[in-house]
Amino acid sequence: MALAVSAGGAAERPIQWTEPQKSFRMGGNAVIQDYRVSERPAWHLIAQETLGIAAVAALFPFGIKRSHRRTARRRDQRTVVLVHGYLANRSTLFPIAAYLRFRGVEQVLTFNYSSSAGVEQAALTLREYLRRHVRGGRIDLVCHSLGGLVARVYIQELGGARRVDRCVTLGTPHRGTYNSYWLNSRVGSELRPDSALLSRLHGSRARASSVRFLSLVAGSDNLVVPRVFASHEQEIHVPDLGHVSMLFSPRVLGMVADHLVTPEATRGVLERSPGRAWGLADAWSRMGAVAGRTFASLWRTRHRGFDAQRTVGGEARARAL
Repeated sequence: MALAVSAGGAAERPIQWTEPQKSFRMGGNAVIQDYRVSERPAWHLIAQETLGIAAVAALFPFGIKRSHRRTARRRDQRTVVLVHGYLANRSTLFPIAAYLRFRGVEQVLTFNYSSSAGVEQAALTLREYLRRHVRGGRIDLVCHSLGGLVARVYIQELGGARRVDRCVTLGTPHRGTYNSYWLNSRVGSELRPDSALLSRLHGSRARASSVRFLSLVAGSDNLVVPRVFASHEQEIHVPDLGHVSMLFSPRVLGMVADHLVTPEATRGVLERSPGRAWGLADAWSRMGAVAGRTFASLWRTRHRGFDAQRTVGGEARARAL
């Protein structure tokens, strides 16, 4: 099922590029359909993506060290695991992790892997990580870029469908990207639209029939070309966002959380009124409530300490008299 969300919130269908300079052809006369290009000024899109890249660079040192967090041994639990993209680390998904926690997701783990080793090796690493760190219960995956293909190899070819219920991908080249021909590496060959890996994944889609996929397609993604190649199963087109800037978009954060935070999917989530969508205001409201309770607890503890000191001091003075 495909859904495109326009800037005004209305749904639109992928359109066919009719201008010759905007057409993609694959063998013969087949024309690839893609989404309409953004109407925003080019400088605005470039500045937005540049800020996103700068934010990723600033976060990078904080994600170099691998996380050793793991869940308890329980069957009745749900864990969200975040999988980063090519030449990145887990820090790129820190904003999503923080927002999911604000929305009530109790267990969010971030996973590091060496993307230069290739998609299949990364999938094996993911399987081993989940065995060691997610000790029981069900799993939801949230993946950016190459991480989405890593997750699909794990789900479709390594038995991951037995543990995973949902998989959200952001800017993942599910059908490859023509930019991969510029990469003279193993990953570059795997991301080519006619690669053996992508053909194999397409042929084994039935093995993941029990997993609910949601793919978010960035409307101004200049790495996944054409952009429609980032679609897989249920699809949402988010216009005016780039490959990196989508990681910091409140709209994207909300879509990811809405897909994961449902009564049957996540334990311990605050109840929502019917038809009411969560937003950043809700997150800040919850943060304020948590901060208020923490401050009140610290205040009470401090005053109990003062009362105890006064009591001990009074008893000492009484004994001295």
